[in-house]
Amino acid sequence: MGRTPPAGAAPRAALSAALCAALCAALAAGPAPAREELLVVQGVSDDGRSLVVRRGRTDGVVEGMEALFSTDRTSIAARVVEIARGTSLWTMSEPRGSLPFAAEDVVLFSNDLGSLHGKVPVAGGAAAPDDLAALLGGAADGGGDVIEEEARLDLLERSRLNRRRGAVGTGRPRLILRAGGGPALREAVTGVSLASETERSGLQFEGLYSHPWQPGVDVALGVRLDRDLVTQTHPHLDIPVSRLLVAAEATVRLNALNAILEDVPEGLYLGVGAGYGRSRSEVAGLRGEGSALVFPIAKAGYEMPLGGGDGGRRWALLMEGSAEYVSAAEELAGGLGVQETGILNAKYALGLSLGF
Repeated sequence: MGRTPPAGAAPRAALSAALCAALCAALAAGPAPAREELLVVQGVSDDGRSLVVRRGRTDGVVEGMEALFSTDRTSIAARVVEIARGTSLWTMSEPRGSLPFAAEDVVLFSNDLGSLHGKVPVAGGAAAPDDLAALLGGAADGGGDVIEEEARLDLLERSRLNRRRGAVGTGRPRLILRAGGGPALREAVTGVSLASETERSGLQFEGLYSHPWQPGVDVALGVRLDRDLVTQTHPHLDIPVSRLLVAAEATVRLNALNAILEDVPEGLYLGVGAGYGRSRSEVAGLRGEGSALVFPIAKAGYEMPLGGGDGGRRWALLMEGSAEYVSAAEELAGGLGVQETGILNAKYALGLSLGF
């Protein structure tokens, strides 16, 4: 007499067979099929050779995968080095050079290098502005993962806007050089009648290192040199004044406030700052020296990208208008006491910004 199989054995055998079949199918399928899609760069390493994107194991990224990251200007081949569930870290395949991307840039991702090497310009090569548009059109015409026309155009425009921002942040440290000047709107000096002082004008030179603090917000620290000339009547005197200050400022790009302000033009920004250091003046052969504080400084400006440079550096032209209050306390030579000065300035400035 045959033995009766235990209850539940048949369902368990069927479940095991189904799992085995699913595993074999997954192994046979291998990596995710070739596809192209637009991604936002989440971050770039300090050495400029690695980037993070929101594409991980659940999206088909596997160990050893190589992919092409492209914009409308250039393309870079990179290999995945770390994979998480929803993100991955990629490093350049080439042993030299650096990525021409920054955080928040929109790039075209493709894991089919063979079909794209002939269509996309190599890193550092010249490319027409419509190369990415043509490539996206080709991806759509080829079937498969077709991106809707309206969505493609929107993401392409975002990519171009990020490229135009250049040194306007995008997560890049910057070197800023500025020069400007302007008149004093109001001034008060101890021991000097208002009627005796007729005019004060000045020049200002700054060198700052700016670093991203939050998306759309940069902080900067550097040095500032002021040269003022005070022309006084009764008696007639030309009084030179110089100040050497440590300067700090914070700027916010208005396009980062789209949740509050709609349709803000690219490149506009607002800023606040302060400066502290030493002040020196000379009146009729008598020198005065003391401390100076510039606070507050309020400014508004526009940053116009000038194009890229070597190693992905980006130049931009700065145009600013500002208002500030300067207070100084100088001790006069010969024991004549301390002279205190308060000045309200209006200034304009032009400068250059170099994003690394």
